[in-house]
Amino acid sequence: ARAGPISVLHALKDLHECALVPRLRKDRAHFINRAQSAARRVGEIEPRLADCAVALAGHIARCEVQLAEKPAHCDIKLEHIVFSQQTVTFLDLDSFALSDPLFDLAMLDLRAMMAARIGEISKAASRAVSKGVRAAALLNYGADAASRLAWLKACAAVQLARHHAQNPGPNSTRLCRFALKTGAKSLGALMPATTIAIP
Repeated sequence: ARAGPISVLHALKDLHECALVPRLRKDRAHFINRAQSAARRVGEIEPRLADCAVALAGHIARCEVQLAEKPAHCDIKLEHIVFSQQTVTFLDLDSFALSDPLFDLAMLDLRAMMAARIGEISKAASRAVSKGVRAAALLNYGADAASRLAWLKACAAVQLARHHAQNPGPNSTRLCRFALKTGAKSLGALMPATTIAIP
C-alpha cells in the first residue's frame, strides 16, 4: 500500500533519526549550486522565466541560513515510501545523504501543492500536507526550523521548476511558473525586502 502524505511525515522522522551514516553530504553550498544550475536550465528552456529563476537562485545564495545535518532522503516523493503492515520501506535511496532533513519536508509540501494544481489530489489535501509539514518542522526539527524550511523550500522550488521545464506537457510551463512563485514567496518570508517578478 502507498502511504498517505500525512503518514509520510512520521516515517520521515524515523528516517531522519536513524543510525545510518550516508556516504553523501549535501550542505548549503550543494543546495546553492543546485539552485543556480536549475535556474540556468529553466532559463534555457523557458526564456520568459529566465530572469526570475536566476534572481531567485541569487537570493537563495545571499540568504544566510545554518542547516542541520542528519540522514535525509533528498528526493522525496510519495511513491518512494511504501508501507507494509508495521514496516516502512524507502525506495530510490540514490540521493540519501547527510543533509538537512527539512529538505524532505519542503519537497513533500511542494509536490503536494503541484499535484493539487493539476487535480491529482484535492486542494484540501494539499493544505493538510502544508499544515502537517509546518507542525512537524516546529515540533521535531529545532527552534530555527521555520527559517530553514523556508530557505529549503525555495531551493526545492527551483529544482522542481527545472523538472517541469525539462518534461514538456500541457501543464509544464504553468507548473514551472508556479514553482518559482512558490519559491519566491517562501524566500520572501526570510527576506521581506526581496521582490521577484514572475511573469
